[in-house]
Amino acid sequence: MANSPLKVDNYILEKKLGEGSYGDVYFCRDERNNKWSVIKLIHKEINGVRDETWRRETFALTALAEVRGISRMYDYGATDIHNYIVMEPLLDDLTNIARRNGIKGFSKSTGFHILWQLVKILQDVHSFGIAHGDIKADNLMISGSNKTFMLSLVDFGLSRSFKDHNGNRTPPIPFPSGCINLIHTPARTANGKPHMEAEDLMQVAYLACICRKLAPWEDIDGHKMTKLKKAFAEKPKKFLGEHQDLKPIIKIIAKQKHGKEPNYKEIMDLLQEMLTSSGGGFAGDSLKAQFVNGAIVLP
Repeated sequence: MANSPLKVDNYILEKKLGEGSYGDVYFCRDERNNKWSVIKLIHKEINGVRDETWRRETFALTALAEVRGISRMYDYGATDIHNYIVMEPLLDDLTNIARRNGIKGFSKSTGFHILWQLVKILQDVHSFGIAHGDIKADNLMISGSNKTFMLSLVDFGLSRSFKDHNGNRTPPIPFPSGCINLIHTPARTANGKPHMEAEDLMQVAYLACICRKLAPWEDIDGHKMTKLKKAFAEKPKKFLGEHQDLKPIIKIIAKQKHGKEPNYKEIMDLLQEMLTSSGGGFAGDSLKAQFVNGAIVLP
């Protein structure tokens, strides 16, 4: 028995890919058809508190099943101690890919193209009345093969629904107070406002900086960091140093109103201008990625 493979229902767990406070992620094989997938095991309870991320994620992935740039869910279910989600395998996340580039991070054109694709994905996600709530490099992965690679948004465990069945806006429950200590939590979210479209986009603005290895609002004190985030949104020039080319996109995102539909076209048109001026050409669904020594690389 000691050598028996670990199994969850019909899925044989082959290799652990990661772990976190909510559970573990494995590369798995469906014993019924030998199809390879990724399975996320989520603890039903943590310290006596019932998990809500599985319900949110399965709801969101079901609703977004036809949206391009969203990880595909193949199956979901439960065991005695875990809920689980089975998803398509993707190549790698932006955190790992950026690490391969060392201290320089991504090139300007790559960064602008990533942001353009992400805003395009979010426009579709938001049209279903869903805000992602946790946009960061760890939750952005590259999918594809050969010469066609694109961005995929993953991990909807913190997502929020902000529309009812009739399409009317219904502000979701705010995030717990602990979110104030996270580097990518928008100031409004940290201050107890419901996280909606504009707050997702503010996380895109933070990502624009983080792709350059820049986070000038970061502080170990959550309350001070929230004040810095607010100041950053109001006067990005003071924070950007040698990265002043990011100021236009920070300002246009920061002006989007809480609880209102953002002007996605204006944001994407600006990103296209920035991409063109940086020598990146026209934005599209494919990123200029390649395999080097078996690993995915973005310039």
